[in-house]
Amino acid sequence: MVVPVPEEKKGGLFSKKAAPKPMGPDPELLKDIAQVTRRLRVMEEQYTNMRRRVTVLDQNMLSHGKKLKEEVNIVNTDFNEAKKLIKDVEDKLILVIKELKRTANKQDVLVLQKYINLWEPVNFVTRTEAEKMIKEAINDHKTASSHSNITKK
Repeated sequence: MVVPVPEEKKGGLFSKKAAPKPMGPDPELLKDIAQVTRRLRVMEEQYTNMRRRVTVLDQNMLSHGKKLKEEVNIVNTDFNEAKKLIKDVEDKLILVIKELKRTANKQDVLVLQKYINLWEPVNFVTRTEAEKMIKEAINDHKTASSHSNITKK
């Protein structure tokens, strides 16, 4: 706001008017402008500080996001390996079950045991023993017949 300076009146109707004195800025206006300027600088500093904080937060979020992504990838890899191991174990268990189904059960073993006890394979003669016994019998028979032929004469 500009404050008008009162003019001095001189002379009459046709007198020359004095040049108006330059009006100076209102001191209150200057004070208000200075205060607004200070407030503007403070707000600009606050804005700059906030921008720095936001930048730091963005960088932190990006780095943490990167770390989390790497950890998730590691967990996924471990999980896939565990799934493969479980599948391998499952396949092996299926093979074991199939093998066990093909084996003899307890009753079958008991029946075989009864037959083995009945036959007593320990008392069986081997082929070589049988051949030896046959040869001995033939030789005994020959010697017995030759003795009987000698005694008859």
